[in-house]
Amino acid sequence: MAVVLRTLFRPWRTTQTWWSLCHLCLDLLIATIGFTFVVTMASTAGSLIIVVPAAILVAWIGMLGTHAYAVAERTRFAALLGETLDDPAPRAEGRNWWHRFVWRFRTRSRWKEVGYALVHLPLSLVTTTTATTLWAGGAILLALPLLVGHFASGSAQLWFLE
Repeated sequence: MAVVLRTLFRPWRTTQTWWSLCHLCLDLLIATIGFTFVVTMASTAGSLIIVVPAAILVAWIGMLGTHAYAVAERTRFAALLGETLDDPAPRAEGRNWWHRFVWRFRTRSRWKEVGYALVHLPLSLVTTTTATTLWAGGAILLALPLLVGHFASGSAQLWFLE
């Protein structure tokens, strides 16, 4: 019996389980920040298109900020999950700021970073909600025998279970 319980609770005793749970719980917050930044910068640059220099400045800040977000995400994966992800974007090329600006917009890896920031929010909504619901639900079910006596009906009803 002790061997079965030890095997059953083994994942809960490893630090990697708790770091992974921490990663999932932070996912929604981090994704909201990235999504908000990208959408704000894109809509601001789009609305400033009639003032071309301002639109270029906002688009440039947006691309740099999105790259910083991607670097922060790679760092978070390395710190919490132990996964090392290399930066696929080569260093900006060009002899002046305009050529480097155009290069950023023509580089496929930069657009993948923008896509990640946009897709990360809906995916993190699902993963964070699922993880917290399952972990909290498991904790409540474990504590239910201790709590059921305090309910007004004296029993707990969970759909078809009582």
